[in-house]
Amino acid sequence: MTASLKIKKLMLWLIPALIIIPLMVWAFPSNPPLSKTGALGMPDNGATCASATCHNASAAGSGSITVTSSSGTTYHPGTKQHLTVTIANSKGKYWGYEMTAVKAVSPYPGEGKFTTVAGNTLSSVRAGGNSRSYAAQANDQAGKTLKVTYLIDWTPPATNVGNITLYVAGVTSPTIGSASTSSVCKHQLNLTPMTASASSPMTLLRRQENGGPDRWSFSHALLMACCCLCITVLTALSSTAICRG
Repeated sequence: MTASLKIKKLMLWLIPALIIIPLMVWAFPSNPPLSKTGALGMPDNGATCASATCHNASAAGSGSITVTSSSGTTYHPGTKQHLTVTIANSKGKYWGYEMTAVKAVSPYPGEGKFTTVAGNTLSSVRAGGNSRSYAAQANDQAGKTLKVTYLIDWTPPATNVGNITLYVAGVTSPTIGSASTSSVCKHQLNLTPMTASASSPMTLLRRQENGGPDRWSFSHALLMACCCLCITVLTALSSTAICRG
């Protein structure tokens, strides 16, 4: 076999490899494989997007990922929350995440359901094993630097099931095709159910309805208090008048 023929055969193997390997490293700019959130219990079992079946990233932790809720660290059964996933990395140019919500005790079944935010196409929602609902990037926001955000809604179960944990894992990379420079990070947000005292009238005035702004503003509460005071005064005056009569 001549040297030129050997080179040609080598190129036949090398060119496809150069194309396929980068695609394997950053193979899922949208809708990544399920069960890569770092959540406890099956089917995730602690796996993240660093796994070989996902992005096969070897670097860990140079970036960060967080999830925050419009309801803080509590949930009201059946009431929708607005979630914000923030991924930060000084070298990041490609971004991805996956998130699920599970009961905080074994066997960690899925709790609640994710839904996309109206008009926002950056996230997608799918169902997985163990009754789990998953949210993930539908767009890797390629080219954006330093930090990106993803919005998603989550509605907890209709009844109090105890503490719930949101698990989210993220991956960033400065380039396509380099597992060694990809960074994987994870985060969890622990949510506790609202207690019985949280259903008191004054608390309900401050309660966030459907994850949005306060249903009752301070002015509304003040107006209600004034009305109650007026009714009390009028009732007292009326009783006094009757007694004198």
